[in-house]
Amino acid sequence: IEMGAKACASGNWELGRSYAQQAIAHNPNDPEAYYLLGLIERNALNYAQSTANFEKAYSIEQKGKYKSAILKNSTFATNEANVRQQLSN
Repeated sequence: IEMGAKACASGNWELGRSYAQQAIAHNPNDPEAYYLLGLIERNALNYAQSTANFEKAYSIEQKGKYKSAILKNSTFATNEANVRQQLSN
């Protein structure tokens, strides 16, 4: 997870994705791996997949940061939808 987070921090999101997926394959009950994957998907503007990963992390361990990530992601998705609607009018 640490290597994946470092890869993402340096802008290499795909390498970060690879590390997160490897972590999940190694330990499917690692909430931090799902959280990292959620952040990666959010960066890619894949809000539905991002939320699914945050929800998975939260289902494994009810940490506040996972729940807050779900709520924040919902806000981002709503804002993006509003902007798209305004631009299409």
